[in-house]
Amino acid sequence: MRFVLCMIAITTFAAACGQTATQTSVTPAPQASPTPQEVGTATLTETECDFAMPDRLPRASLSFSLVTRTKYTGHFGLIRIDDQHTFKELVDAWYGSNGQVAPSFGALIGEQAVPPNSSGRLDATITLKGAYAFHCGYKDESGKVTGFFHELRAG
Repeated sequence: MRFVLCMIAITTFAAACGQTATQTSVTPAPQASPTPQEVGTATLTETECDFAMPDRLPRASLSFSLVTRTKYTGHFGLIRIDDQHTFKELVDAWYGSNGQVAPSFGALIGEQAVPPNSSGRLDATITLKGAYAFHCGYKDESGKVTGFFHELRAG
């Protein structure tokens, strides 16, 4: 009898809380992240970076193919430029008197190093419309940095 009264009390308490005695909680399955949209390729050589990508990008999760065709490690990056500044100001600041320093008005969205004579990927999510720059470059054995930029817009 005591057992029956305990079961009635448990069932009544569970029902008062919005559950029956037989309900269990289920943890929802984690959401899969979206597959990044392939948008182009940046191929770095010792004399240039070929930016085979559109000038206009969607606001989405994006993926860039990266190719380094040098004996140096290639460094690739996607930079968001603050609204009150321009692509030209970013490039001028990079090559300015302070010497190859990222300006404070540029926010790095994603970056990736790619070993010599190999390839890789850079995945980044663009959430804001505006001006962007894609950068690729390398540092040689003397410490000299060579870099290239490509102007992008996101809408």
